[in-house]
Amino acid sequence: MIAAKRLRNFLSNVGGVSPHNPANLQHPKYRADIDGLRGIAILCVVFYHACPEIVTGGYIGVDIFFVISGFLITEIIVGNLNRGTFSFAEFYARRIRRIFPALSVMLIAVIVFGWFELFADEYRQLGKHVAAGAGFVSNIILWQESGYFDRVSETKPLLHLWSLGIEEQFYIVWPLLLVIFRKRLSLTLIIFIAIASFAMNVKGVHRHAAAVFYLPWNRAWELMLGAMLACVSQSRLAAGRGFSWARAAAFMPEASHLRSLVGAALIVAALLLLRKTSAFPGWWALLPTLGAVLIISAGRHALVNRILARRYLVWIGLISYPLYLWHWPLLSYLRILKGETPGPIWRAGAIMAALMLAVITYKLVEIPVRFSPRGRLATGTLLALMILIGGAGYLVFRDEGVPARAAASTSLIQLQLQRAKVINDYAHTMGERSCFELPAERSQEWFGRQGCLTLKYPGRPVIFLMGDSHSASLALGLRPFADKNKINFLQMSSGWCTPFSNTDDDCQSMNRFVREQIRAAKPDILIVDGHWLNQSTPVFFSGGGNFMRHLEAGFQGLAALGARHMVVIGQMPTWQTDLPDILQRKYLMNNVRIPIRTFADIEPESLQMDERMKEIAYPPNTTYISLKDMLCDRAGCLITLGPDLSTQLVVWDYGHLTPAAAKFVTDQYIQPILLRLVEK
Repeated sequence: MIAAKRLRNFLSNVGGVSPHNPANLQHPKYRADIDGLRGIAILCVVFYHACPEIVTGGYIGVDIFFVISGFLITEIIVGNLNRGTFSFAEFYARRIRRIFPALSVMLIAVIVFGWFELFADEYRQLGKHVAAGAGFVSNIILWQESGYFDRVSETKPLLHLWSLGIEEQFYIVWPLLLVIFRKRLSLTLIIFIAIASFAMNVKGVHRHAAAVFYLPWNRAWELMLGAMLACVSQSRLAAGRGFSWARAAAFMPEASHLRSLVGAALIVAALLLLRKTSAFPGWWALLPTLGAVLIISAGRHALVNRILARRYLVWIGLISYPLYLWHWPLLSYLRILKGETPGPIWRAGAIMAALMLAVITYKLVEIPVRFSPRGRLATGTLLALMILIGGAGYLVFRDEGVPARAAASTSLIQLQLQRAKVINDYAHTMGERSCFELPAERSQEWFGRQGCLTLKYPGRPVIFLMGDSHSASLALGLRPFADKNKINFLQMSSGWCTPFSNTDDDCQSMNRFVREQIRAAKPDILIVDGHWLNQSTPVFFSGGGNFMRHLEAGFQGLAALGARHMVVIGQMPTWQTDLPDILQRKYLMNNVRIPIRTFADIEPESLQMDERMKEIAYPPNTTYISLKDMLCDRAGCLITLGPDLSTQLVVWDYGHLTPAAAKFVTDQYIQPILLRLVEK
């Protein structure tokens, strides 16, 4: 009783609800232009997910949402704190009635549909994501999953909830901080958080890309930009200056028009300049976020803001939340069921369905619950329902995807495909028993402790293999060949570290160390292998369109290290998602016989990269080996070496060779070349 009384007194003292002082949380004056900006943001996201090859930078819509959320939520909190009407209980109750209704409906629909359509491993992961979504920690779970061999993002129906997790974590922490600092340095606090968060974002965007993308402290600065606007406005109102962005714009109409136009230009620039492979957020995120700040601060009467206040954009903004919730699960399930990237008509149909579901959810679920006269009952019911949904997701995860379901029943071939992903993965092949090191465990001394640089056959020829995980998968065939012929085999394979990365500090340091070891060993043959297509992305290469010249210079540098011969392994033909999943969905589920070869679902850019690499001017004494020419012909690329798909697939994920395929490639194609070079 005493503790309860103290809690009530504390809430009352900080603007909370008490039995003697019921609060009435007030909202700032409605701005249709902000709903219109929401409409633009959701259209960017939806069209990016539906047509990433056209709307290349559409993902910046989420960053616009962050600025809007920071602005509106801070306006509500600070405004009510200044009036003495803020209530923690009412604030969180309104957040629950705003967020939970549509989210609950979507989560239930996703997990029910998955019951009938997903394999056990897919449903298990979905269960974990449902639980994470219900607990608003999706961003943290997705960050933890973003390992080297993570499942393709397009096959995660709840991937989009990462942004909701960040916003909800903001809603939980931010009111507490504003209450603590409301009479002192709230604006100073906002600026400090923004600077610190932005610095972490810029510093880590190359080295820790997943953490920067998903974790809230690396994204807080975007919310703080909106909070800064709100804090300036509310602090001047509290001082009796009658300040608002609309009134400020009315005094300086030309400046407000210019500000809104510049803001719109920044957002358009982000849409046009950014790509899926851009190092984002980083510095790039300033384009959409500052654009949103300029538009909001311009006031409702500015030129761009008047356009944003048009009825059709406002309508899209009003349904933006349920549209965001529905569009990605529909596109993702379509991707899973078809086993490949759906065609334009399918994607257009999914977006139309998402639009209809958004309207239905908004009118029949969101509005009635949000403005229910029985607010307390609605809040309690929603909270209980979300706990039940999260619990159901956890049970699905704990029960390994409920393998007793009809959708999880397996034929012999399907069992083989599921087993292939387990018995061939890096932990059993490239990991503990090899000279391959994951990024999280990277250290230069590790290779020495593993004996990766030890001459096993003194006086005999030396082969040195360098590269990333693709070189490690090839080593599963090269190492047995070397032992059979009593050839020393030295290896340094490091996850993500393609040989010529010029952005990642860890990889650059590791690659310098690898070069020192090559110079010291002076091997007879230096084999260079990597996922070259991956290296061409801005995460690993900063140099515009000069990537092939970058490769040429890199190979010239390796040739100067003292190896007698150099062998360059070309780009591995890769698949758009994990090959076992493709074969299950595309063939087994449709009762179609699995072919020996196919071009369906092959990543075309991987084949194009091989052709580009053939044109490089390599140094003397260099041999280029095309894996594409080995594994692909006019009929397609090789899928399996034999009938046992658990062990004889060519790759066990999107492009890492299985042990059987590594041995096949080595014995049939690479071995004669290496023996000839050794004998020279």
